[in-house]
Amino acid sequence: MSLQMGAKNTIIYIGGFELPDKNAAAQRVIGNAKALRDIGYEVVFVDIDKDTHESILNTKNEIYGFIRYSMQYTNKRLVSIADFKLVFSEYGSSICAIIAYNYPSVALSKMRKFCKLQNVKIIADCTEWYGAQGKNFIKMIIKGMDSFFRMNVIQPKLDGIITISRYLENYYKEKIPTICVPPLVDLSDIKWATKEEKKRNEVRIVYAGNPGMHKDKVNRMVEALAKINRHDTIFEIIGITKSDFLEYYPNEKKSVQMLGDRINFRGRISHECVIKAIKQETRE
Repeated sequence: MSLQMGAKNTIIYIGGFELPDKNAAAQRVIGNAKALRDIGYEVVFVDIDKDTHESILNTKNEIYGFIRYSMQYTNKRLVSIADFKLVFSEYGSSICAIIAYNYPSVALSKMRKFCKLQNVKIIADCTEWYGAQGKNFIKMIIKGMDSFFRMNVIQPKLDGIITISRYLENYYKEKIPTICVPPLVDLSDIKWATKEEKKRNEVRIVYAGNPGMHKDKVNRMVEALAKINRHDTIFEIIGITKSDFLEYYPNEKKSVQMLGDRINFRGRISHECVIKAIKQETRE
């Protein structure tokens, strides 16, 4: 998979990430964008902002040295590419490619057709293969269909795909030009340079993320720790609160009570604080 730079060296990177660090997807795309910038491309982000009510062109700002626009967090973006077209019109003559991050299938199909007419390459950044899961039956069916069409019908028709894992790479490599790019880290970023004093008087396990009900199965770890009942083992859960966890896993209330202060729910914290927490071997 290759891009011709020349006079056209702008890449629009669009998707459901929340810059600068409100979700894991933001870390993914920032790492990729920095790598692209290092080899000569200009990256323009189009993310989502759950708090904005502005027209997309009024949201223009700069983050990490990149231009950023934000879409409103509405269901409209699942089927419409109106916001994308507005940003595209700002950079049209310099655009060489679009990278669509886990993009909804209907909107992605429309974007593919638009890019073909504009003679611009469109590439998927694929990190998730969502299943048809959830409590709401209608939403479950819609999400399952969207995932099926994105993964099996729309993405194989694009000009290329960036995958996060060998599993996805192996799935696509016979269908479409494919490259596997694992999560990237900018070692020059000061947040990676911090050093913590290491102490070994307890075993400390850290989970950071949003497990949902069917995703990461954090409840299995809670069950295991409650069974072994070791008083020198601490489990830090970052990304959800205690009430969130018990909403996902109401049957784990007894295990949580048994662990007491050996399980610590920290909710959502900044990315820098997450890194610091992972580096520490004991609680502050």
